[in-house]
Amino acid sequence: MNILIVSDYFQPKIGYAKPQVAKALQTAGHTVEVLTSERYFPFHNYENSVQKTIGKRIRSVGTKMENGIKVTRKKTIFEYFTRTYFEDLESELVKRKPDLVIVFGMSSPSMVRVARLKYKHKFKLTAVDSHLPSELSQGNAFFKQIFYGVFRLLFSKTISQSLDVCVALQDDTTQVIRETFGIKKNVTVVPNGTNIEQFQYTKTGAAKVKKDFHIPRNKTIIMYSGKIIKEKGVHLLAAAFAKIISKNKNVHLLLVGDGPKEYIDQVKNTLEKHSGTLTITGFQPHESMQNFYSAADIAVWPLQESLAMVDAAACSIPFIANDTLGDKTRISNNNALLYKKENLNDLVEKITRLVTDPELRKQMGKRGRTLVENTLSWNALCLRFLP
Repeated sequence: MNILIVSDYFQPKIGYAKPQVAKALQTAGHTVEVLTSERYFPFHNYENSVQKTIGKRIRSVGTKMENGIKVTRKKTIFEYFTRTYFEDLESELVKRKPDLVIVFGMSSPSMVRVARLKYKHKFKLTAVDSHLPSELSQGNAFFKQIFYGVFRLLFSKTISQSLDVCVALQDDTTQVIRETFGIKKNVTVVPNGTNIEQFQYTKTGAAKVKKDFHIPRNKTIIMYSGKIIKEKGVHLLAAAFAKIISKNKNVHLLLVGDGPKEYIDQVKNTLEKHSGTLTITGFQPHESMQNFYSAADIAVWPLQESLAMVDAAACSIPFIANDTLGDKTRISNNNALLYKKENLNDLVEKITRLVTDPELRKQMGKRGRTLVENTLSWNALCLRFLP
């Protein structure tokens, strides 16, 4: 099948669903290309966080191979609220004559444009989204209500009628698609997966991380990966770690990511009395993350959930999340612990339980790997995007 993936933004070096689905569909024997803007997503504090790893945000226009995927980037006509409207979308569709178009971002300009072109150019259409209800309450919630109200009024009917497959990447995204976007279509929940060939425990990778970042081999490593920002709750993890290390000196906190200097300084100040027990690596490319998960004994995501949870599980690492976790599939094999959201004492208790019980960690890690192999491999999940 000739498949075209359309997205406002596309960063092949970051392990989100888009590049993973593209590669998995290629592995399944399909011809896959990506059509996108000449811009990377406007990540928070871009220049001081992801730029040194993935490059400048404004990319060159044209077609080339990026991380094994054929990508065509078109000039942006305008950009607003993490959405782009780029040129020549219809002419690129005519040129490629796809059997199937997969659009990431159900409320994006690309989705509206592709939906309107479907019957004219006679292709099948799959729409994919991952928004959570919690995200809609962040920032200017009142303006978002207006924006999505207009979206429902003008575009939801057209999109609903055009879709062959409607995919939510998380359970709670179904609510957003139906209520916020107003899409009246059966929704298929396809949980975010991982590349099980890439993400698996590696002893040499674990040793390399400990050597490169001067982490003693005998320490129990508690890890977080992602943006180091308040919304992710890294300060809660630092506060919990401070309580734990006051009683157990054999632990080390590893933060893989970057964020605003003021917030990182706040995290560091929490652990000022425990010099040498905190390592902050900065942003790391997705293809090297299996080394960091392999080095860790426990992973923790205190507030917002993360796609990294699945990658960590694939590397046989148990993890801790909060009890409002939206995607229950990734914890469905008794491979994670949930703490009461923002309850510091409960977070300390859950981390301590895993720190002091190596056999529990081992068994939970094994169950996580089994879950990923059986249920969360992109090679199997990608087929559910097809009509």
